[in-house]
Amino acid sequence: MEREQQKTPDRRVVRTQSSIRKAYLELLEEKPLGKITVSELAEKAGINRKTFYAYYEDMEALHEAVENEIVSHYETLFRSIDVTTGKFDAVRFFRELNGLIAEDRHILHLLNQIGLLSHLFDKVQALLIDIFRDSYYSRDEKKNARYMLYLKYASAGILNMLSSWIHDPQGLSDEDFTDLVVKITLRGFRSV
Repeated sequence: MEREQQKTPDRRVVRTQSSIRKAYLELLEEKPLGKITVSELAEKAGINRKTFYAYYEDMEALHEAVENEIVSHYETLFRSIDVTTGKFDAVRFFRELNGLIAEDRHILHLLNQIGLLSHLFDKVQALLIDIFRDSYYSRDEKKNARYMLYLKYASAGILNMLSSWIHDPQGLSDEDFTDLVVKITLRGFRSV
């Protein structure tokens, strides 16, 4: 049986995409997405317009790629969730999640400033729902409906808390925020 070999991306491709994304984030600090032109992005990235179009159809496609990259950071962690065995460690999960959020804090803050954070969070919530459907789908439709409602409720609440915290941390450190999310998620508002 022949083993599939994973293709390692060409370093030039990786370097070019990285410089495009870096330039994109720098420009997002200065102006909204709709005001960024391919010409100014290409100049900032040290490439020509033709090179940009070799990778992305337009600025929205670049933004979509950046969002998808962020969502992929969370997928492995979300797929590690197993609530059926009783071995789910919520504290560990939220600490790991917060570590990922800390890595992405700069771009999350930028997306919040330009009003696109909720779009990213919609993708994160959709990923959670897809993973749940893949992992825990039951023949009991009523049970599935209850799980879906709970998952939508819990994920929307957590993502809303995260969005509010990114916008204004109100003196809460990463650790404080993680502890608060764990308490509310596992024990409800009375635990606050």
